Amino acid sequence: MIGLWRSAQCRLLITYGRLLTRTVRVTFRDASRDWSGAVWICWHEYGLVVLLASVVGGVDPLPRLIGRRDVRGDVIRRAYEWFGGSGFQIAYPPSRASGAATSREIIDFIRGGGTCVVTADGPGGPYRIAKPGAARLAARANARSIRLSFNVRYKLRLPRWDAFVVPLPWAKIAVEVSECGGSCGWD
Repeated sequence: MIGLWRSAQCRLLITYGRLLTRTVRVTFRDASRDWSGAVWICWHEYGLVVLLASVVGGVDPLPRLIGRRDVRGDVIRRAYEWFGGSGFQIAYPPSRASGAATSREIIDFIRGGGTCVVTADGPGGPYRIAKPGAARLAARANARSIRLSFNVRYKLRLPRWDAFVVPLPWAKIAVEVSECGGSCGWD
């Protein structure tokens, strides 16, 4: 039953994503478009928005997600893969051994010129309180930290801990891109 429910969730997300990719408009401000070897950092509430902006905005190659290896993380990963993306999955709850192996894999990917998306306050909050993981990842990979801020016109906010943003069809997304050092001032 869980497999059927997960498959239905994934299909629904892909169908909604298709509608959004055909109707949403994305503009990047202050973007050099040189994403290689970088860690993108944003708030968890914009998790769907950063993926949509990447696909619609023509980011090539698409950044890799870093997500949990659980039911919710699996649905998001599968939907993102349908749009051509990929990601790293971290065991949840994390173990020291699996976390270290995945961290090495992510760091090697970034050092090789790849780009990853990390939510500063995710996946469990508290709301807009940055955790040190994104800054640590960028430092260990000797990578640039790129802060992404979003202005989404026509959206819903879900009643969750992170006030998750779901863009509506024909939404307009403005992405403010700024390179920063360390934690991007979210300490």
